[in-house]
Amino acid sequence: MSSAFFTALGIYILASGKGNNWSLWASIVLAVFLLMIAAFLAWKEEYVPNRHGPEILMEWQSRDHGSDMIVIRNIGEKTAFNVAVLDFSWSALGWHRRIQFPSIDSKRERSCEAQFGRTIATGHGEVGYLRAILALSERPETLSVSVGFDDIHNSRFRRPFSLELVQASQDIEIACKPGKLQVIR
Repeated sequence: MSSAFFTALGIYILASGKGNNWSLWASIVLAVFLLMIAAFLAWKEEYVPNRHGPEILMEWQSRDHGSDMIVIRNIGEKTAFNVAVLDFSWSALGWHRRIQFPSIDSKRERSCEAQFGRTIATGHGEVGYLRAILALSERPETLSVSVGFDDIHNSRFRRPFSLELVQASQDIEIACKPGKLQVIR
């Protein structure tokens, strides 16, 4: 597109008979102007990537006995595609069965049993409930897990969620605090 502007500028210079000095400065001003427009469009694409797109939130339900459940909600205006819960931030935790959905429509939710386990030692592990794992005294750091998804334009996004125990009346719940949406190209 910028070459069209420079071509138009060249035609104007020839038609009006402007001098070399004026032509040089007009080209520099046009180049700076077009560079600013390109920088703005790149910024807009990078920092406002999901405006009016899918918006994914996660809820983790952990019970004393039974299975843990993950609920993923799309509160955005568009459908989210290839929705997947990714790896844990603790290397000792891993999925027995990955959680993936082909799509989640706008204002809808999907839930799935969270089948994961913890490696205790090489070759030894246990299947556990997240509330018991978060209560361990040897926790290395804040536990987080990310959810990845695509929009209709095939842009890939990732949102981390920090998982923390929260006392709610007599029950213990797991808070899933969303982090900053990341764009993955």
